[in-house]
Amino acid sequence: MLVSLLVGFPLGLNLGILVGNIFCKNVYKRVPKAFLALCDESADNNTEIEFPPGESNVSFFKQRLLKDTSPALSEPDYERIRFMNTLLRQLWPHLSPALHKEIIVQSKAPVQEMVRKTPLLKNVRVDTMDLGTRPFRIDSVKSYSVGENVIMLEAPLFWGGDIMVRVVFEADVAGKTVDIPIQVSCVQFKALARITLYPLVEKLPCVGGVAMSLLEQPTVDMDLRVLDSPDLLSIPPMAIMRKIVLSLLAGKYLIYPNEISVPIMPNFGFPEPPKGILRIHIAYARDLKSSWLDEVDPFVEIEVRKGRNMRTKVVENARNPEWNETKEVVVDDFVSQKLKVTVHDDDLITSSLVGGVQLELSSAPFIQNPNEMYRMLLPVYVPKEKGVYQTIKGSDMRSAHDAAYVEDKVKEEVAKKPQAKLLIPMLMRKRAAKKARKEALSALTDANPELGPNDSGSFTSLAQGNAPESMPKDDKKTVGGQVCLDVTFIPFANNRHEEKSEKDLRPDSILKRTITFSKSPRCKGVLSVHVSKAMYLGDSKTTYVELVVTDPSRQPNPDISIMSPKEVNEQNPKYNYKADFVNISTQSTLTLTIYEVAGMENMLSAGLGLLRKREPRIVGFVIIPVKEVSEIGHQRGKYTLSGAQSGEVHLSLSWLELELDDI
Repeated sequence: MLVSLLVGFPLGLNLGILVGNIFCKNVYKRVPKAFLALCDESADNNTEIEFPPGESNVSFFKQRLLKDTSPALSEPDYERIRFMNTLLRQLWPHLSPALHKEIIVQSKAPVQEMVRKTPLLKNVRVDTMDLGTRPFRIDSVKSYSVGENVIMLEAPLFWGGDIMVRVVFEADVAGKTVDIPIQVSCVQFKALARITLYPLVEKLPCVGGVAMSLLEQPTVDMDLRVLDSPDLLSIPPMAIMRKIVLSLLAGKYLIYPNEISVPIMPNFGFPEPPKGILRIHIAYARDLKSSWLDEVDPFVEIEVRKGRNMRTKVVENARNPEWNETKEVVVDDFVSQKLKVTVHDDDLITSSLVGGVQLELSSAPFIQNPNEMYRMLLPVYVPKEKGVYQTIKGSDMRSAHDAAYVEDKVKEEVAKKPQAKLLIPMLMRKRAAKKARKEALSALTDANPELGPNDSGSFTSLAQGNAPESMPKDDKKTVGGQVCLDVTFIPFANNRHEEKSEKDLRPDSILKRTITFSKSPRCKGVLSVHVSKAMYLGDSKTTYVELVVTDPSRQPNPDISIMSPKEVNEQNPKYNYKADFVNISTQSTLTLTIYEVAGMENMLSAGLGLLRKREPRIVGFVIIPVKEVSEIGHQRGKYTLSGAQSGEVHLSLSWLELELDDI
């Protein structure tokens, strides 16, 4: 009985399906409705087809049919995109072989893993993959405005394709290899998809990732054949099972709010979480080179993040200036970023470079020993090429540390001598400096007995105002002076500044940061400011922007000031300037002021006919409480300039809350 059932059921099933197919094709023929021609896309281009008149009583069949037609026919928010379908039709013949090759390459590793875990399975191969002649169709698109860094689209997807894919499973049965072919063809697919492109970044391809979800249950039909049998999905129980499986899988993985997200750029275009803060105290400089006509008016610029430099005040007519200013910058990556230190001479109209140097962070002692201040006396070199600075590594930084120790001892002894600008006091100071330097070098050698007399030449050379001994002789002549820095690295605690994972890339969340935007007055963070441009300033002017953050928690110096480069003779200057204010409280206030630089005709002294510096004139200003930015995390807009007849400035502000191991 059982044997009869096992043998008779497949034979009867196949025979019944065969007879049913012959009957449907030759005996029972359904005549298509006449109005179906009006629903085809070709009707849009056929002028002979008149627009159908409105009906008061629409039949049930027509109402059901409306769900399978383009949403642009019933919803005015959808826009037709025929050009996209035209491109797909032309590209479709070339996609099939390319897709076949890509699937073979991408599926090789998963298939091998599946074969390894399945005892009876020996191999899986793709015999045939033909995408057919009919591509899928994106009928229309509906766009949403949900954020400045998000593109959200809704698009109905249709595919009535003649695709045919044949996959063969090679199984080991009783020591023999048996091929089990499975064929999928005639795929019919309809779905309403929501596609989200996020975030939009300022680097090609300008889109970090894409997420897709379905807004309703998709309609899927296909032919499924095993061992060259008739279509199994035409059997009523199999069709019901197909709907159940599709409903479970789509509801779990595709139906909104579930989605599939794919990164286009690494980490969805977001930068890696920052590592910490560099707190840099710029103490002094010595022996800065200047011309015989004009004494140098130096200031120092430091930079870690490209284009986000910070500068000190200008000390006029000083070859050995003292600043004693502290700046803080954010470090994102120890390998790709470097600490760039440059010394400039503030001239009448612009500034000239005295020298510069960049420190390799990956080998820096202050990175390896966080929360410890590291003092260095660094040589600044005149670059041979514009923007290319000499790189100092960890070993030379230790030499610079020793040189700073020697220089501090010299300054300490010289300070004890009379400071009058007479010959005898000057000789006394020179003798004291020579003696103090010799004693300090001797003390360093005694403290490091493993260093021989010749091994101490590196820091000895630095302490004497020269380049490191490892530098070529030609490079030693390019030293423009030395600058003394105290550098402390303060790491972020527990990496609290990461973006959400890929599964959180959802339109409703817009990939908000995992950090909490605290309203506590004691909360501190990083305020990033992007000054895009200014508009309607009147006549063409040479202007620059000064950004000042006033933080009442920073005493005795609550103000942090950063100035942008000058834009020459522009009525609508495009600054495109970025700056970071690090470790400030939410009670701070940001003041943006646009200054006009005096022209040459306004710099002439009326009495002597000589050029002189003139104070810049305020064009307008904007005051923004940092608390407003910290509450929402990001803010962008156009701000009207106060104190000006006309004008506006375009700004983008963002806030990142800090949690440091030590502040």
